[in-house]
Amino acid sequence: MFKGKKTYILGGVSIIGAIASYLVGDISVVDAAQLVVPAVLGMTVRHSIPQF
Repeated sequence: MFKGKKTYILGGVSIIGAIASYLVGDISVVDAAQLVVPAVLGMTVRHSIPQF
């Protein structure tokens, strides 16, 4: 059911969590960026790998 979509779901949840933590005040902008950038990179790398 989730074949090939788990990476995108996890990346999206990570981004939402980082933004929510910043808005609540738990983390700074730099810390949020350090969470968002690897999540986006992971989703980008996953998209570039062909599925067999």
